[in-house]
Amino acid sequence: LKDLSYEVKRRCNDPPVEDNNDKVFAGTSNKGYNIISASDLLLSSIDEDGSEKHKTLMHVMDALVSHSVLIVDLAADGNYETTTKMANMWSATDKFFSDTTEKLPNRTSFDSFVPSAKVGYDGNFLETRLHRKNGTMLPVEIGDKSNSALRDAFEVMADVGKNVVRIAIAASSVENGGFDDGAVATQCAARMTEELVDDGTVSIDDTEQHDICMSSQRLCQYNKEDKELEQFFGTHTDSSFVTIVPLSATSSLEVYDEDARQWYRPELKARKVWEQQDNNPDTLPWNAQYVAVLPGEFLQMLSRDEIAAAVHRFVGNKSESVAPLLLCGRSGIKLNAEKYVGKVQDDPLLQEINGLYMQDIYNAMNQQR
Repeated sequence: LKDLSYEVKRRCNDPPVEDNNDKVFAGTSNKGYNIISASDLLLSSIDEDGSEKHKTLMHVMDALVSHSVLIVDLAADGNYETTTKMANMWSATDKFFSDTTEKLPNRTSFDSFVPSAKVGYDGNFLETRLHRKNGTMLPVEIGDKSNSALRDAFEVMADVGKNVVRIAIAASSVENGGFDDGAVATQCAARMTEELVDDGTVSIDDTEQHDICMSSQRLCQYNKEDKELEQFFGTHTDSSFVTIVPLSATSSLEVYDEDARQWYRPELKARKVWEQQDNNPDTLPWNAQYVAVLPGEFLQMLSRDEIAAAVHRFVGNKSESVAPLLLCGRSGIKLNAEKYVGKVQDDPLLQEINGLYMQDIYNAMNQQR
């Protein structure tokens, strides 16, 4: 873990710091930059033999390994129900920053059992979490309407994130010799997403799990009057399995594309694709149709370093809203690496974290920073 933490710091210091709004990279026509349909990621879309579809697997891995981000279209199948939920989330976010921030509690740990699980507003962003027993979003002061909108969006993004994690872990487990059988790898990876990835649901094995969800959504609005571009969330990686970023109406997310050796803006790619489509609904904002999935440090560990945690930042030169969901591991659960990714004898990091509680791995990573 100490070596991984050092490597993460090094990678965050490598990209250029300068902001250049005149020269931005929106990807190319290569496969890894293409947008994938959320329906193609579903477990129900795997091959008849029980393994992941090769085309989908290759697309996901090319995007995550080469470019550190996968753009997902929530309505490629023509169903705009999830897009509507994301649009409602953006409306709730705008309302929050316009008239309710003074009513919110200060950001603090919800309980001493999991001190890293914070909830509240710190003057820069609102951190929200799902209470798994009663199904409400915390803090409750956000109000019933916003609570419902954020909860619906949380479920949409968590489902997408879990599907991406399943495919990535199944692929890397076979590629790196954890399993010989693709169907077995998919089955074990699917089990991992249910047992380790915290989507706010109650698991029958979670005897020590706390009521508060370890995955959090952070809502932030940055206001700036001049034209000079600057960072409002600096270069970093996340201690998550994946971070799901709902694309903003303006281009604010930058992911360092280590293949292209430059900062990549997924919003520009998605907007270009959306503009080329016919029959886009007039009642929904274009950006509500897309999310970007960024690999986190837990995915890097469990993929045996095949998928590096995404180095990313948020930039802006006017009013910007961002709302990333950090999909993290369940508390109170011990990692049984062989159960999910197969043989671990040749991987020192997997051997080190095997048998540890998920929150202890999370805390160890963040203590090293």
